Amino acid sequence: MRIDITGQGIDEMDQLHRYVTQRLLFVLSRFGGAITRVGVHLVRMQTVPDEPRLGCRLTISLVSGRKILADIADTDAHAAIDQGVERARRLVGLRLAQPRVRGNGMRAGVSSRVSDTTAEPVDAPRGRRRKVVGGHAGIANKKGSMR
Repeated sequence: MRIDITGQGIDEMDQLHRYVTQRLLFVLSRFGGAITRVGVHLVRMQTVPDEPRLGCRLTISLVSGRKILADIADTDAHAAIDQGVERARRLVGLRLAQPRVRGNGMRAGVSSRVSDTTAEPVDAPRGRRRKVVGGHAGIANKKGSMR
């Protein structure tokens, strides 16, 4: 996992650079080789005259080619970084938990063959289970009618 950290208008950039690196390695290391690159951009914003804010934008590139964006702004720099890293962790976890889709629109692991028994794929949502009706396998909606 490659980490690129940039900053704009921030005085304590060396301390924040170490903090961001430490947090990212600790939180995102559980995803192993699924993440190829993490880009962090820190910027000082002045939305209200007396209240400076720090914006933290994380861009995460996955091995699958997908990109995840987490954008946070807060008055405290460490709080903005913590919130951004936590949001990125949740989004990466959700994205990696989604089943992969093959080129023909079928979910990976779901057979398109017709069988004589009721097939119930493991990764299908509860409301959409395969049914065999009259020798034809189809996907039933929540009410049980075939589509």
